[in-house]
Amino acid sequence: MRLQRIIVPTDFSSSAENAFGFALDLAEAFDARIHLVHVYRLGYTDLGSSVQLPVEHVDQLRAHARAELDRWVERASERNIPAEADLMSGDPAQAISSLARSDHADLIVMGTRGLAGLKHLLLGSVAERTLRFSPCPVLTIPSRG
Repeated sequence: MRLQRIIVPTDFSSSAENAFGFALDLAEAFDARIHLVHVYRLGYTDLGSSVQLPVEHVDQLRAHARAELDRWVERASERNIPAEADLMSGDPAQAISSLARSDHADLIVMGTRGLAGLKHLLLGSVAERTLRFSPCPVLTIPSRG
């Protein structure tokens, strides 16, 4: 198998940062491209109730995420690794898997954050759900700590 396209989902956490570092090393070793993605939700559902985010908040969220993605693309560029980034809305696991499919990704590299208790029971983790939907292998990188 030739490793050419690596999807790196990020929520900008330290766990995602660790995964990005690992993906950069892989991309460098295999002369691969990195496609960063940040997926945000426009609303949240919690035990039957639904909350939509105010438009101003969504605009701020997008602007902040775009600036962060641009910084991460620049970090890849500093290592001569081709990189691009997308900002998407929706269910993270489904959006990541859809991007992997349309981008013909060879690998998804993502961090694990670990939900606990009732949240994990009801939602699972994005990494677990991405594994279920993904058209390609998913490499999860545990948090350092």
